Amino acid sequence: GRRYAVRTNAEGWKDVDHARGPAKDRTRILVVGDSNTWGVVPLERLYTRRLEEILHRRGHAGVEVISMGVGGWGTDQALE
Repeated sequence: GRRYAVRTNAEGWKDVDHARGPAKDRTRILVVGDSNTWGVVPLERLYTRRLEEILHRRGHAGVEVISMGVGGWGTDQALE
């Protein structure tokens, strides 16, 4: 019976917006997944956002974590 408001970025993913094109001064980690990656929690509590925060706190300020999760996806969709 709870309602959740979901914010997506400009690309339609539940994530913050990321710059397009090559990231010359950044290392990007792409997380492709299912409903566990999409998450039923606020954006700032997604494990991908938390991973990026942890990496930054540990001195890896140039790391960017990109989250691309869709509920119901399996390994076949991720492979596609």
